[in-house]
Amino acid sequence: MAGDDERGLYARLTVDMRTDRYADRRLLVRAVVRADMYEERPEDAGARWLPARGTAGGASGGEPSGIGVLVAVDFAPGEPRAGRPGAEERKRALARAAGAAVDALPDGTHFALLGGGARPGVVYPWTGEWAVAGDEPRRLARFETRGMMPHGAADETRTSYAAWLALARRMFADTRHAVRHMIMVTDGSSGDAAAGPDGLERELDACAGHFTCDVLAVGDGWRVGPLTRIATDLHGTADAVGEGHELGARLAGTVRGLVDARLPALPVEITVRTGVRLVSFAEVSPVRRAFRVEAPPLDAPDGPRTHRFRTHLWAAGTREYQIELTASPHGEPLGEHLQLAAFALGGDGPGGAGGTDAVGGPDAVGGPGAAGPAVPVLVRWTDDVAAAETSRFTARGGSVLYHARRTDRVTAYMEGCEAALRGERERAEKLLGHACRLAAGARDELLLTLLDRVVHVLDPGGGVVRLRASVAPFELRRSQLRAQRVPPSPASAPGAPPPPDCPACGAGSAPGARHCVRCGARLAAGAGERRRERGGDRW
Repeated sequence: MAGDDERGLYARLTVDMRTDRYADRRLLVRAVVRADMYEERPEDAGARWLPARGTAGGASGGEPSGIGVLVAVDFAPGEPRAGRPGAEERKRALARAAGAAVDALPDGTHFALLGGGARPGVVYPWTGEWAVAGDEPRRLARFETRGMMPHGAADETRTSYAAWLALARRMFADTRHAVRHMIMVTDGSSGDAAAGPDGLERELDACAGHFTCDVLAVGDGWRVGPLTRIATDLHGTADAVGEGHELGARLAGTVRGLVDARLPALPVEITVRTGVRLVSFAEVSPVRRAFRVEAPPLDAPDGPRTHRFRTHLWAAGTREYQIELTASPHGEPLGEHLQLAAFALGGDGPGGAGGTDAVGGPDAVGGPGAAGPAVPVLVRWTDDVAAAETSRFTARGGSVLYHARRTDRVTAYMEGCEAALRGERERAEKLLGHACRLAAGARDELLLTLLDRVVHVLDPGGGVVRLRASVAPFELRRSQLRAQRVPPSPASAPGAPPPPDCPACGAGSAPGARHCVRCGARLAAGAGERRRERGGDRW
């Protein structure tokens, strides 16, 4: 049992996948791993304590500790127009919002305020380095918040997102903070054009592993793509808020969230057996972000390979990760469970503090020096075509189906909002109607709520919607950002019941589904319990 003064979390891993596969060729195997984190040990066994110390990769020299926070404001002064305040009003609103973030900083936090428009720089402290939060530094910082807004015409204050990220990277370069985080507030006045087509991508590659970043967008001049890319690559979130009290509340809430993070970073180790290849690895809940999988060198020795990835800012809650593997049944026994890979959280083997390099060698499947919980990824090859085909529709592997189908409906929603922003009303209604039909069938309450803000839903089951005449570009873009938040799969929850059977063909279905994926028949509530009673597939 960890001491009362030691920060950390109890972690429990579970894996969900379809294990029965027809042994005819090299196949793509998908599995979803669920990581449940608890501040206190759960009553049921299986959770393992992960201490906070020593988990922050990339810090220079010594034990990482404390929090370093940068608050950056990427605003243009702008001109007054209907629905938008002028420069002085924006300065006052911004000063209040930034002041709320400063007030939320606990004593001892290292922080700096960034501003300056075309030439991003440190507004406070005046030394250009770091201030340490306390009564006097917070008072001085609040006084300087008005200087975060640039002066001059809007076209004279434009820079690029890459320039802001480069400044943050330089600020964090020599720090030893366990949490290194940037909060960027932008109205889209910089964009990414000033850095060239590849400038943002190059800077994100340079920043990876050095700090994390949240992006808050205001106004209606920003684009979804660059903000999502920044938040995804730098392990943060992207959202859009109003410029007044809402911005101040979100800034303060983000700072408090950093304080609540009990594990600044955790390595994930995926070890694959000989002959198995890791194709992709991605976080799929609560947000979707892909990790870069390095190809093994041509001269790599035969044997299991361990891929290591760094994850960040863990608090109590649930995350889900999807693994894609290729494996061949050639020469393997039939009807037996075989371990293709192992997923370990919090390993402390070579390179365990982070990185995305793959290390080969004779290490046993399970990961070298894995310190945290681990789960196997199993497959069972069969020569029974009918049995393998039927298992596609059973409860086992429901998390994989859940995330694949949610991606489909979110893609339709995102494309529908883009069409609405371009003024293509007919195409927008067609795409948003398709998203509505899929969301209604899956009982996706989050997406249905977002849809209700941009369309009038006339027939959810039939996908008939009408675009709201009063929907603003800001609301369309904000809903695009929020649609990318992904609730965890109900299929992967500990003790989750099987989803209902189809009364017509007997096939299983994805959790929460209303209609059979095989024949289209409506599903009856409680049918899953009947499968339990007759001894069918279980979770």
